[in-house]
Amino acid sequence: MGWREAIRELVHQGAHSAEETFDRLVARVRSRTGRDDPVMIQPYRGFGTREELWLRGRVLEDEGIPEATDRDTLWQNVVAMYRRFESDEVPGARLEVAVGKTRLQVVSDGEGYFDTRIRPTSPPTPVDGWVELDIRLTHPVDARAVGRVRVPDPDAAFGIISDIDDTILPSGATSLVTLARRTFLHNARTRLPFAGAAAFYRALRAGPTGATDAPNPFFYVSSSPWNLYDFLDDFFDLNGIPEGPILLRDLGIDAEKLIKGGHDHKLDKIEGILGTYPHLPFVLVGDSGQEDPELYAEAVERHPGRVRTIYIRDVTRDARDAEVRELMEGVATRGVDVRLVADSLEAAEHAAETGLIQPAALDAIRADAVAPS
Repeated sequence: MGWREAIRELVHQGAHSAEETFDRLVARVRSRTGRDDPVMIQPYRGFGTREELWLRGRVLEDEGIPEATDRDTLWQNVVAMYRRFESDEVPGARLEVAVGKTRLQVVSDGEGYFDTRIRPTSPPTPVDGWVELDIRLTHPVDARAVGRVRVPDPDAAFGIISDIDDTILPSGATSLVTLARRTFLHNARTRLPFAGAAAFYRALRAGPTGATDAPNPFFYVSSSPWNLYDFLDDFFDLNGIPEGPILLRDLGIDAEKLIKGGHDHKLDKIEGILGTYPHLPFVLVGDSGQEDPELYAEAVERHPGRVRTIYIRDVTRDARDAEVRELMEGVATRGVDVRLVADSLEAAEHAAETGLIQPAALDAIRADAVAPS
């Protein structure tokens, strides 16, 4: 280990130790002052197969964030978002996760997260593409929740992996000021998706046959923190965006990494999805603003033959566009159909031409693309 690595490791260990000490101190103060909020389980939608189901969640004190309305003031939006990021995790919580007669005991980590990989003794039958898991908190209090795991139908034509920020949801992720303003001053009801995005995604879910009994599964991968999960879940529901696992990143310090997450997290999640469904081809959707083109190119290189089409929404200036085009040209030599598109309608027209969606779906996408915001 060189001196730079040694210093980095010392800083890393010191930061992790300081965070653990601070968390213990906060917990002690809250306990003595009687300021503990009710404890809740926040399950995040997972994915898997009938043989193995993966689910993540978090045990938190309930901050009482009210349901968003389109009449909320800027201050109400700021307070609600602050509560999401100021969440008080419950480390060391003991839980039991069950599906059918199979039960698994898990314990939340220092940030309140728990991960479950459960292999049912009797493979469950998905209902509308989902398997439900019963989650019971047994310590420090008794609480219950239901987790949902996406299990694609064997007849699905393809899966879709999509970024969120600046792909579906205008965020200005390349500008910290713009990103912060949009994140803290709005809510799930006052932010809107890119024009046409919701209708295009519904068409991809239905595929070339318009199937409703075996829809194509969606997976959303983002560098946003897990603190925004409920906001994104509400946003998708309110705007008719297909439901799917929303895979976000840890925000904090742990014993393995100085800062958890980053764009490497997205590649890890993409590889996990591709590995879980080795016989399912995929469509990848992202934007040019951050590292989606680079990550998708790496995924194609590591998993040849698995990606059918890539759509990159162009949200950057000419200099970045040139980099993206050069990168995408390299991906195309591997047999992947790559498109740098201006908007969802352009992507949808290409998808209709290549048999990913029904041509008849274009009318609804055009209408969605010009609907007043």
